Amino acid sequence: MTTVFSTYFRDALFATPTLLDSASVGIRLFRSAPSFSANDARYSGITTAAGLTGLPGWSEVVAPGYPLATTVGVSRRVNPPGSTNNYILLSLFSFTGLGSSIEVEAVAYYYNGTISGTVNPLIMITDTPFSGQRMVVSGVDGLTSNPDTSMAGANRWLFSWATPAGGAPSTALIQKEGPLAVLRGAPAFETSHTQHVWLYPQRVNLIANPSFEKDTAFWLSNRTITRVAESALGVGSWAGRFAGTAPVVAESNIFDTQFEERWTVQLMAKGNGNLKVGFVWWDGSFEETAVDWGTETWKLDPTNYTRVAVARTGYQTFQGLVRLECDGNSLTIDNVLVEKGYLKDWPYFDGDTTYGARDDFTWYGGSVNQGASYSLWYNNKRATYGRLFAQDIEGVAVVTDEVMTQQGFVYQWVPAGMTVQPHIDVLYPHDLQLPPASRSGTVLHYRASPSDLQGVVNPW
Repeated sequence: MTTVFSTYFRDALFATPTLLDSASVGIRLFRSAPSFSANDARYSGITTAAGLTGLPGWSEVVAPGYPLATTVGVSRRVNPPGSTNNYILLSLFSFTGLGSSIEVEAVAYYYNGTISGTVNPLIMITDTPFSGQRMVVSGVDGLTSNPDTSMAGANRWLFSWATPAGGAPSTALIQKEGPLAVLRGAPAFETSHTQHVWLYPQRVNLIANPSFEKDTAFWLSNRTITRVAESALGVGSWAGRFAGTAPVVAESNIFDTQFEERWTVQLMAKGNGNLKVGFVWWDGSFEETAVDWGTETWKLDPTNYTRVAVARTGYQTFQGLVRLECDGNSLTIDNVLVEKGYLKDWPYFDGDTTYGARDDFTWYGGSVNQGASYSLWYNNKRATYGRLFAQDIEGVAVVTDEVMTQQGFVYQWVPAGMTVQPHIDVLYPHDLQLPPASRSGTVLHYRASPSDLQGVVNPW
C-alpha cells in the first residue's frame, strides 16, 4: 500500500488527539495519479486535497453526486486492550449517486470542516484500495476497510497512531494506514453465454478539438487565445490563434500515452517568427518533466500556412502533451494531429473528416463529444463491423459453428449460441470513453535550475 499523510493534519492531530471524535470525513477521487512512495515528500506538505489538482499527473473525477462525505463512527479508541495505538474507525463511503461508472486510481481523505483557518484540510492520500492502478467503479460500489481480526467490535479503521511520549515533537506522531479496500456491489446483469469483442481504431488523434471545432477549452497559452473563422484547408472552418507579446507558448490537452515511445506531431501553422515543436511527457512517477524538441526550426509566414510534421521520442511515457513555442508575437494553428508511431507522411484526420467511407471517422465517446474529444479512424469500419458482428441467419433451421463462421471471422473463436457484445470506438478493454479534461491554469514554466525537475527545457 502507498500512502502519504499530511504533515499539517499530523501536527493538528498531535495538538488535539480528540480532533476526529464524531467528526465528518470527506473523500476526493482521482481518475489518474502519479505513482508515489509512502510519505512522498512532494505531497506530504500539501494542506488541502484541492491542492493536488494543479500538480502534474493528478486528474480529479468529475461526476454527479461527488465529492462524498461521511461521519466517522466511534472515532478514537484504544484497542486491543493494553495497546497504545489510537484507531480512527471508518464508515462506508457509498458511491450511490455517482450515476455512472468512473475510473479511479487514488483517493484523498480530508477533514470536513475548518482547522486553524484551513478549510477541509487533507488527512491523507492513498492508492491502496485500487491496487495502485486505475479501477472502474460504479454507484453500487463504495470505499471501506477490511475488518481487522485483532480488534473486537467495530474493527474497520481508516488509520492509527501511537501516542508519543510526553515532550516528544509532533514528528514523533507516526500514522499507519488501515486495510482500505473497494466494497463491490452487485454487478450489472448480463445475459449468460455472452462474448465481448472490442473493435479498435487503426489511428487515434490524441489532440482534443484538433481544428478548434468546439472552442479553445483544450488549449493553454501564455498569451491570448482566440478562435478565428478560417481554415488551413481553405474552406469554411476554424483555427486557433495565440497572440500577444513574444514569445508565444501554446500547450495541448494532456493525454494518456500507454507507454508508447514513438510519436508524430503534425499541424498547419502561420504567424510571425520561428516555431519550435516539442513533445512533453512524464513517466508514471511524474518526478520529472521531460521534452523532446528535436532539431527543427520552422520559419513562419504571416499569411500562408506551413505544414509542420515532426517525429518525437519519449521514454516510458505515461502521459504527454504537445507544446508549441514561437519567438514572434502571433501563432495561428489548425489541423493538429498527434498519434503513435513515426507517421509523418500520413494525412491529417479528425472526426469531422469528410473523405473516406461512411463512418470511417468518429469522435471518441460518440457524436456527443464532437469537437471535444479525440478523433478515431478505421479502415472501412462499417464493413468491418458487419464482418465481425453480422448475424443474418434467417431461414437457417439449425445454427452451427459453420453457419456462424460464414457471418464473420470472429465466430471462429466464439462457440455457436453465444451472444456477441460489440464495443466500438474504444482504446482498450473496458474503456469508459471518458473525454479529456479541459485545460486550466498556466503553461508549464521553464527550468529555473538543474534541480527544477518540473520545469520544461527552454528550446531556444
